Amino acid sequence: MTDLALRPTSAGIRRARTTWERVDLPRRATLAAAVLVVLLVALLLFFILSNGIALFTASHVSLSSVINTNWNPDAGAQTTFGILPFVTGTLGVMLVAALIATPLSIGLALFMAEVAPNWARSITRPAMEVFVGIPSVVYGWLGITVLVPYLRENWAGLGFTLGFSWFAGSLVLALMILPTITSVAYDVFLAIPADLRGASLAMGTTRWQTIRHILLPAAKAGLATAVVLGMMRAAGEALAVQMVIGNRPVMPTSLTEPLTTLTSQITLDMGNTVQGEPWNEVLWTMGLVLLLMADRIATGTLWAIGILVVAILGAIILHFVLAALGTFSLSFLFGNPSDTTVGGIGPILWNSLYILVLTMLITVPLGIAGGIYMAEYAGTGRLTDAIRLSQELISSVPSIVVGLFGLALFVNATHWSFTALGGALTLTVFNLPLMSRLTEQALRAVPTEERNGSLALGCTKWQTIQHVVLPLAIPGIVTGIILTAGRIFGEAAALLFTAGLSTPSAYNFANFNLTDARSPWSPFHPATTLSVYIWKLNSEGLGDFVRQIADTSSAVLVVLVLVFNLGARGLGRVLQRHLTSA
Repeated sequence: MTDLALRPTSAGIRRARTTWERVDLPRRATLAAAVLVVLLVALLLFFILSNGIALFTASHVSLSSVINTNWNPDAGAQTTFGILPFVTGTLGVMLVAALIATPLSIGLALFMAEVAPNWARSITRPAMEVFVGIPSVVYGWLGITVLVPYLRENWAGLGFTLGFSWFAGSLVLALMILPTITSVAYDVFLAIPADLRGASLAMGTTRWQTIRHILLPAAKAGLATAVVLGMMRAAGEALAVQMVIGNRPVMPTSLTEPLTTLTSQITLDMGNTVQGEPWNEVLWTMGLVLLLMADRIATGTLWAIGILVVAILGAIILHFVLAALGTFSLSFLFGNPSDTTVGGIGPILWNSLYILVLTMLITVPLGIAGGIYMAEYAGTGRLTDAIRLSQELISSVPSIVVGLFGLALFVNATHWSFTALGGALTLTVFNLPLMSRLTEQALRAVPTEERNGSLALGCTKWQTIQHVVLPLAIPGIVTGIILTAGRIFGEAAALLFTAGLSTPSAYNFANFNLTDARSPWSPFHPATTLSVYIWKLNSEGLGDFVRQIADTSSAVLVVLVLVFNLGARGLGRVLQRHLTSA
């Protein structure tokens, strides 16, 4: 009897592990994708820091020449690089934008989480996703063609003599950060236990009293995080603000007067300076500074906020659709640009789609792999903490700083010059953490019982992930793809420094040589996108048809975002039905 008790019977029952299981290649591959974010953070910090301090170490410019209010970078012996107007301008624009956007965002989040019926929520939530996807340069063009003239013509008596102003920049920025704060705040309200609401209502309180005295205090920390994330987005925005703020390097004194910001000045000057010169180096120093800075009646009011947000989105779409009616045609969509007529945007549209596809081919597999590791394999420890910290750091880095990193690594260090590949790799840097985090959230939302049931049937961990967890997580992953694609469509600042500004006259699509920079199929061809093209039209202002081209190009961009959003959601539903029914 004793021998039977001591006999290792489990050895005959347990199946021997195969070589594939011992190597555990899926875990190692997903770990590599997750650790890639840490490597990207290290590289970004190295390039920005080394270039940011070159002004002091290589050109020996004194600190007093930088920490002052006088910006005169090309005055010989009297040259000064005072960046205080840019720092205070950035903080001022960011603060006013947050003051405008925060109450609207929290109100909209409360509306969606606590007040809206399902049909209203089904409108406001997709509206938020479309808002996120609208390119920043479209907001800037809307500001310069509608907001600035309106301020100049109607509010000149209040001091808006030019229209370009601190207030204009903050108002455009508030509209842009509204969906960021709303999305985070909405998740915060949903995370509050339903028991708190039930207990409050059981005591006889009204819905508004429950919101005011229970939900808002419970969500205080999360709402603060939402506002900080919105302000980080505000601090990093470049082109939309640069188009409406006036770009005057003075200390901010009035909401009605023009000023400038760190991102605006980097955008304006980087292409006009020589690498290694003090003027160029101070722009890198600004990028370093920016990196270091980058966190019943009531029910009717919430309904009004929800309707207002949808109405704003509808007004933006309607504005550009009406503006494009006289210009839009198939020849405009697929034709070549022209210096004497309206021409077309065919090559530029191709570049936008090319960079979108190229970036998604890199970002989506790596992001999903990183999310799988963090959700299914990662334990607690220093490596996991380092990966999460790196994801948060990259998410908070302004896109123009990532653009500077891309300029240093993918343009200068590789000697590729301006290429679609360099632009795609740069966009991957700040889209990869987003894709990874959203994939992780989608995977964690899959009930544990699903995993346990698969494992109990004898499936391996990877088989469970591949055939059970991933199919159930498809809706969340598709949301991540949509948000990532929206950022790619809308990004301009990072691509200014990596993909190029030159406008292609025509492409020879019969040239399939992938190493020939003249081939539209080559990842090494310069690739001006629609967002960059709109900004360029505004900056140069040359030709008789600038307004028509920019309006119609903006309409095309907005329609592309809508089509991609709806198409990705439809494809996601089809995939989920197919995979879960198999």
